[in-house]
Amino acid sequence: MKVASSSNLKIAAWPLKRILANPAAFQKSVDLRQCKLYKSYSIADLVELHDQLQAAKHTRQLAATERNRLLKQVKGSISTKDSLQGELLTQSKALKEKMAVVDEQVSALESEFNLLLDTVPNLIEPSAARIDGEFEQLKILNERPISADQSRDHVTIGSKLGLLDIASASRVSGHGSYYLTGDGALLEQALVQYALKKCRDAGFTMVSPPSLVRQEFTNACGFKPRDSNNEVQVYSVYGGGGPNADPMCLAGTAEIPLAGLEAHKTIDFRGLTTLRKAGVSRSFRAEAGARGADTRGLYRVHEFTKVEMFVWCRPDIEASQEAIQNLLSIQQSIVNDLELTARVINIGPTDLGAPAYQKYDIEAWMPGRGSWGEISSTSNCLDFQSRRLHTKDTNGEFVHTLNGTALAVPRVIVALIENGWDGKGVRVPKALHNWMPEYISL
Repeated sequence: MKVASSSNLKIAAWPLKRILANPAAFQKSVDLRQCKLYKSYSIADLVELHDQLQAAKHTRQLAATERNRLLKQVKGSISTKDSLQGELLTQSKALKEKMAVVDEQVSALESEFNLLLDTVPNLIEPSAARIDGEFEQLKILNERPISADQSRDHVTIGSKLGLLDIASASRVSGHGSYYLTGDGALLEQALVQYALKKCRDAGFTMVSPPSLVRQEFTNACGFKPRDSNNEVQVYSVYGGGGPNADPMCLAGTAEIPLAGLEAHKTIDFRGLTTLRKAGVSRSFRAEAGARGADTRGLYRVHEFTKVEMFVWCRPDIEASQEAIQNLLSIQQSIVNDLELTARVINIGPTDLGAPAYQKYDIEAWMPGRGSWGEISSTSNCLDFQSRRLHTKDTNGEFVHTLNGTALAVPRVIVALIENGWDGKGVRVPKALHNWMPEYISL
């Protein structure tokens, strides 16, 4: 792989020609997602801004050309006292002043235009675009759900069996924190080792990624510091690098440092369709929303261990759509191995993040909560991220990127405890027996 000289990101290579060629399609994506562009602009406003910017650049170029012509005439004049030369210098000075004004106009328009371009979301896969609502249910895996039962609450069971300690974590780290203890801590490691083996068997190369990432990489992957309700989503880290250090974030998912691994690089697929890597890391989510059933125990926490799959694909939509089906197949296999009842859903436009062309979630049945809970997701981002990270193939085209959860530990533990409880202990799925006992009890 050929590496560029700079370690920081260049300005994004937004798909401007694509947007200008089909503004209606991009406006439809904005409308279906119910998202807002920068300053609530429309795609039509973007086209108008583009025209204004091009006109300002053209005016600047004409002025520069005319000034250069005048300066050549000045140099060719007979003497410094030549009256013609004085007149030419006056005209040149006026053009210089005009260019300074136009330069300011170009700079302001360019800044506004780029800020708007950066908020334009991806297009939407046709089957997802047709969904009326948050999602479409595609199938049920292991259709043998246990009835909703509050006595199966994972916090109550986990505390009784010494698997977790929420109260102590709340004192030490605040709401949304937890200790996994005893067999609970062992279960985390078992799940990680199982998921890593699953990824290796599927042909993924292992990566141990950093948790601290530059803010520009977080933004490039489509993760913004605040969500649509202006709630903080990403932890920012200050200090440690001096007053002039780049802003840093704690990665909300290994997707960000994994994507950054190939930033400013050219991928030689060497006859293959995809490059696949998987990493285990801690993930950090600020998630400042109100407390409730969704934030009880391990379901919605600020820090957790996750095994993430990341794929770079040749820039071909059929190839990347085949790749997302492959990721989904791995995820379904994991659910089956863990003997969980779950549903596979195709996410509708209103729940798609800006980078996603298509996204599938898998939600496990959690009887203690009395509801389905997301345990994995996978997205095809086409070239949304690679254009911001400058990741290309050997033909100079921006590759497609995909990501998928192999295993997010806390929520899977919720599902395993609430489904595996038999009144005395928790039955551990056979897939994990290589790393821990078959049964957890007092």
